Amino acid sequence: EEAEEKLAYEDYAGIEQLMRDAATQINTSYAPVCANEIVNILIGYWQPVFDRLGARTEYRIEIGTENPIDPLDLTAILGNLLRNAAEAMESLAPGTKRILRLALVHQADLLFLTMDNSFDGTLRYDADGNLLSSKRDHSEHGIGLESIRTSLARYDGTMEVTVEDDLFAVDITLTAAMCAHREISSVGSSDQYGKADDIS
Repeated sequence: EEAEEKLAYEDYAGIEQLMRDAATQINTSYAPVCANEIVNILIGYWQPVFDRLGARTEYRIEIGTENPIDPLDLTAILGNLLRNAAEAMESLAPGTKRILRLALVHQADLLFLTMDNSFDGTLRYDADGNLLSSKRDHSEHGIGLESIRTSLARYDGTMEVTVEDDLFAVDITLTAAMCAHREISSVGSSDQYGKADDIS
């Protein structure tokens, strides 16, 4: 919740500090699932929760050490989806089969994320048609989902939600190349300001 509030208020320095703190608190008995530090931090944080719930987890992670998108956006998207999955499975009756499947693949200029998780089969919406968390107070649900939408918008991203039997599925596609484009543009702007200083 603290991370979501910092994202909502664009407290990026605070988010980076939270990520560093989280990295030092991960249970080292959980082996890294990939070469990417951010993904390992997020999954390492939530895996003990999934284990406690008795969920079967399956991961297909195909991204390298370099982040395909801004680390803050990757944290907002993946972190909120993992949290939503944990809350959905926690609300299930004891003894219910729990499954979490996550695929995160970086191919060329695109990043694909697919997550399936068990849930109670009921989708909840507010008066504006926004999907509600199965557990969080209705007044809090918007921060996390809005963080995902804000992050996706930066990369021309799309998100599709589908339901099949007792599985809740989210499919996300975004243009990872736009991250590099923004960084180049930022450097170009800095160079321009630098030349102006030289002239003065």
